[in-house]
Amino acid sequence: MSRLRLSAHRLCIETCRWTKPNSIPVNERKCLTCNVIGDEYHFVLKCLMYKGLRNVYIPVYNRRRPNM
Repeated sequence: MSRLRLSAHRLCIETCRWTKPNSIPVNERKCLTCNVIGDEYHFVLKCLMYKGLRNVYIPVYNRRRPNM
């Protein structure tokens, strides 16, 4: 029987904490493409791999000013 995962994504910031017996430290949970911390912010607004999807689905204003 598999364990229930409460996360809705499989980004490294989340999945690397599942490793047993010791989870991987947060500062080592890096995006495989960009080699920076692969958190949700990076995935949605910075990762080079998903630039095309951002251009299609996120308006220009929100891409230029992500905290608005």
